[in-house]
Amino acid sequence: MMNKLIKLTEKIEDKKLRDKVVKVIKDTELSSKDFKKYTREKLERSGSVFAVSGGAAGPVERDIINHTVQVTELVIEAAKVFEKNYELELDMDYLIAGSILHDIMKAYEFYRDEDDDLMPTGMPLDHTLLAVAELYHRDFPEEVIHIIASHPGEAGSVSPKSFEALIFHHVDSMCSVVEYYIESKKKMQQKLMALRRQELLKVDERPEVTTND
Repeated sequence: MMNKLIKLTEKIEDKKLRDKVVKVIKDTELSSKDFKKYTREKLERSGSVFAVSGGAAGPVERDIINHTVQVTELVIEAAKVFEKNYELELDMDYLIAGSILHDIMKAYEFYRDEDDDLMPTGMPLDHTLLAVAELYHRDFPEEVIHIIASHPGEAGSVSPKSFEALIFHHVDSMCSVVEYYIESKKKMQQKLMALRRQELLKVDERPEVTTND
């Protein structure tokens, strides 16, 4: 999946911006020395725990790279439709760059323990703030940083103020809802299977009943 993510950067026509995006993907280390004390998961193993409003299954896990690839592919297609049907002039380079990098700093929010379970690192800032700060330090275009800063929508501190940011926010949100219900179904099925195994064990552990003829 990492190869697919790198492949998507080839759709960024501006070579300078494309090279910057690839550099972040290959080296997510934060520039500030104050944050070097925090655990950083390898991007290939990065995941997150999330939930959606009204989700009965509670928090679920998802793979960051897979989510990023799906969102980026969908946002490219959505942008084409908006350009064609609404005569919008969208900056695809900014949109793709923002999409690829929007969750990349979640590698600092969660790490995988020895059982491969996701655990919080204790980082006091969330992935959005980290990405905004780091991309400013790396001299990314303000438009790309805005897409990332506003991607949580009303749940965040900055609302989308460009069509690129608005489109990305809604595509990302839609993907998150779909992913949540897919993962919720898996989670509930796993719980059901565990309960069935427990019931079978109880049956096996029942003492044999003997009768005197």
